[in-house]
Amino acid sequence: MKWNKETSLFNFRFQIHKIILIKSLLISVLSITLLNYGNNFYLISKIEITDLVISTLSYFFISLKIWKLKSINSALFLFFELNLFIIGYWIIYLLCPIEEFIYYRIVFREFPLILLLGHIATKDALLNIREININSRLSEMKSEIYRLIFRFLPLNSIALILSPLILNSYLDTKCIDMKSSVSIYLLLVIARIIFTENLLNALNQKRILAIASILQSLTTIVLGIGFTKYLGSSGMAISLLVAIFIAKIFTIFKLNSMKISLEEYFPTTQYLIFTVLLIMAFIFVEFEII
Repeated sequence: MKWNKETSLFNFRFQIHKIILIKSLLISVLSITLLNYGNNFYLISKIEITDLVISTLSYFFISLKIWKLKSINSALFLFFELNLFIIGYWIIYLLCPIEEFIYYRIVFREFPLILLLGHIATKDALLNIREININSRLSEMKSEIYRLIFRFLPLNSIALILSPLILNSYLDTKCIDMKSSVSIYLLLVIARIIFTENLLNALNQKRILAIASILQSLTTIVLGIGFTKYLGSSGMAISLLVAIFIAKIFTIFKLNSMKISLEEYFPTTQYLIFTVLLIMAFIFVEFEII
């Protein structure tokens, strides 16, 4: 991808998350293969830690590049957004057994997917939003997110219900209970599907995005260290869920102060219905009702 001052942060994020997703899937396939054919935890841990170090350094230098081409706020936003889950990986690595770190890395790698879907769903609606009637653009964005919710949240509920079976089938997790971590992690879609960042980016509110990303990361670090010490990887998943919700609430209030209410760009009724269904699926799995 060509990096220049005309390249929008919106499109740049899309390309970066696409690369991250492809790379993550390849590393996961390699780790699962080694895990199922030899249980070589030492080799897998070296692969995962090397990938983690490379990812951390890569995101740092990418953010520096954005700083030079665009602004400090754009760089901060991208850096902390990219590193949100990297923070979690480092905390798990430092505070949990190596086996739990490996399983956590293998299982929790789909985070760029929802961001990619959000980009695709809202790209046309948010194009030139500052130059065109904003109400029509917000209405179009709302329709696209509605379609995404209708397709994605039911699939997420099914994945949550089937996750214990999938874990037992493909990962030898007898020594580490990952069921709760996976269930909580799948609930993250409830917060992440509220694409306030995309709207703020289209409105060129980079300072608000930077503050939200820093707030999200600091919350993850503070809660992550405390919760992970006592709850393991489940504590990290809870920390991420809380941190993302806090950042989303912050951006929603900021948009509201700009006279843009949540109902204008987000299908709240449909979202609440599917959220309740997803939480019910979580309860069924977590308390082994099904």
